[in-house]
Amino acid sequence: MEKALSNNFDQDRVRALTAVSRDLLTLRRIGVEVGSRVAGGGGIPGLTVTRARSLIKDPVAFSVELLRWADRKGVELKAEEISAFLEAKLTPEKVTQRGFVPTRYY
Repeated sequence: MEKALSNNFDQDRVRALTAVSRDLLTLRRIGVEVGSRVAGGGGIPGLTVTRARSLIKDPVAFSVELLRWADRKGVELKAEEISAFLEAKLTPEKVTQRGFVPTRYY
């Protein structure tokens, strides 16, 4: 059975899924670390971020790439939603056990 499985797996897809899984685990670890620091009142030393936009090198390029990716994947995503995310305030009271809860401020 092991040989049959190994002969019939698409290796590119297996590698891609492995990379995605690794990335998701990394994001989870980062989220846990940030959440514990914020919950403890310590914040992140040397990092003063008030909006998601400040975490992105080039917000316009980020938005364009994200919209293209969503289009290729058949995901419905609007430029306004990305803009709202980028302008969301990142404040400790918006971080909960369930994750970051963005609030729109215009």
